[in-house]
Order: sequence, then C-alpha cells, then structure tokens
Amino acid sequence: MERYSIPIIGIIGLAVLCTYSWWYYFTVTFFLGIMLYICFIFASDGDVLLMMYEKFGQKPDVFKDKVVWITGASSGIGECLAVALAQTGAKLILSSRREKELERVKERCLKESNVQSDDVLVVVLDANKFDTHRECAEKAFQHFGKIDVLINNSGVSQRAGIHTTTIEADQFVLRTNLLGAISVTKCILPYMVEQNSGHIINVSSVAGKLSSPCSATYSASKFGMIGYFDTVRAEVYNSNIAVTNICPGPVVSNIAENAIQETLDKKKKILQIDPVKNYDGQAERGWNLLQTGERCAELILIAAANKLKEVWISRPPLLIVVYMSQYMPTCFRFLSARLGMKKAKAFKMSQSTE
Repeated sequence: MERYSIPIIGIIGLAVLCTYSWWYYFTVTFFLGIMLYICFIFASDGDVLLMMYEKFGQKPDVFKDKVVWITGASSGIGECLAVALAQTGAKLILSSRREKELERVKERCLKESNVQSDDVLVVVLDANKFDTHRECAEKAFQHFGKIDVLINNSGVSQRAGIHTTTIEADQFVLRTNLLGAISVTKCILPYMVEQNSGHIINVSSVAGKLSSPCSATYSASKFGMIGYFDTVRAEVYNSNIAVTNICPGPVVSNIAENAIQETLDKKKKILQIDPVKNYDGQAERGWNLLQTGERCAELILIAAANKLKEVWISRPPLLIVVYMSQYMPTCFRFLSARLGMKKAKAFKMSQSTE
C-alpha cells in the first residue's frame, strides 16, 4: 500500500491538472512571479516599492525652495542629505551639537550647489537638552518664516551586552535617539498644523525592524521611533502632514566606532567610551553590506519626494532578513535567536584585549 501511495497521488494530480489546465498555468505563473520578485530583491539595495519609485516616481527636485530642517547634520547620513538637498535648491536648517562641523557642512553645501549663504542656517542643538528645542525652532521659523520638512536624524549607536550596560547609558541612548526626535517634532508640529502642510522624515534603522544583539537599547529606540511616528501619521492625517520612516542598514561612517558602550560618567555627564574595535566580516558592518552615505541619502530623498510611509534601505543578505522578519515572523524569530547568539559571541571576542 505504501509503495503505491506516491504514484497514485501523482496520477490524481496529473488528472486534476489536465482537467483544470487554467490552474496549472496560474500556479506556474505565480511561482515564476515569486522567483522574479526574489531575484529583484537580491539585485537591489532597497525594498521593491522604493526601487520602483526610484525608476518611475517623483524626483528629489520637488524640494526646490522648500525649507528643510535636518538634525544630526554634522556628519554621516545627515551631511550627505544636506548636500543632496542643497543641490536641489532647498533652503536648509542644519543642527547638531558640533557648531564647527555644522559650519564645515554649510561651506560644503555652498561650494557644491547654487544656494546662497542666507539659504543655509546653522542652529546648534543638543538632542538631550529638551528645554532648548523650542528656542531652536523659533529661531529657524523666524529666519525662513516656515518649515516644510523636518528630518529627525540625530542619533548615537550602541555596542554592549545587556547585562554590562548601566541604566544611565540606556537612558542616554533613548533620550538621544527617541525622546530627542519626539521633542523636536513637538516644537515643529504646531507650525505645520497652522500652515496645513508639512513632512516629517525619521531616520530609524533596520534595527527598528529586527533585533540587534549587543545593541538592545539602540534597537529599542529605533523600534520606538517607528511606533511613535506611525501614530503621529494617524493623528495629523487631516492636517495634510506626511510622515516617512526610513530604515537604513549599515552605512559607511564612524557610528560604530563612536558607539556607546557600558557606562556614563555622572560627574562630567559624558559617556566613557573606548573606540569600538572593527570586526568586519563577522557582523553587520562587513564591507559587503556597507552602503555609501551618498547612496543612502539619494534613496531617502526618493522616499521623501514620493511621501512613502516606510522604506528599507540595505543590501542583501540583510535586506532579505528584513523581508523575512516582515513576512515570515515565526521562522525569523526561530532563526534570529540562534544567529544572534553567534553574533554576540563574535562581537565579544573581537573586543577582547587578551
């Protein structure tokens, strides 16, 4: 009986296919479509919808004459966004803690575009000092008379195990990455509601879509950003204000090397950080995964120009992992705990001084 079960099933299946040939063609077409979709993902550095809009959607030149406030504009993605927006003719407000670096970025914008000095305003802003944010917003509004776009890009990374990280270090990461963005947004939102238009763009991370061992608080801050601003989108829907959440993967920068580790010096209110040692090839910052800041900024502006709600910007295989976390959550959770344990072990070994 066992011997003939498979041939019998095969014969029944063949009879069904012959009888209902349309089902056969539908199945073949469906699976071919799935295979093409997967191949397209492997050839992309962003999610499929973003790649389609890059080809057929609005271009970033829609930002011409728009007033754009960028936090975290002194380096990395923020600097690349500033230069790219200046080249479209946008008016810029550049913010971060480091005034000297902001002035350098301003000079670069003036040099690499046609904007004038009055079109680029430097506003020093510390994401952790919430009580100064309203004054910064008022200064920006007084200079330009409006704020069309806010890009929440301030942030700090983290590289430390959960059991060795102090609560002070956790608080610092959450205040900088999440509460700082919330505070600045609350200061800008009344202006946008009054003018009945605006766009809030939040640079989260793929760590806001999937767990990131040795970066638990960083991951929590990025998950929180997506959750909070998804809610903002719903609440300001009738005010014609768009919200776009950006989830980039690893980008060429010093963010990992300058990452927060375990402790916070209470007396000086600064983080005690030894540079994180490079561990290329064993973690998410291997050179095969890194994107340039310029390419990341280009895709962010495509997403913003088309007012997409959420985009993922990363190379495979990390992009595949993000898709798996979204569409195959049970399988992803099964694998992520086991692979994450290996990643955490590799990080600890790479940081060892022995």
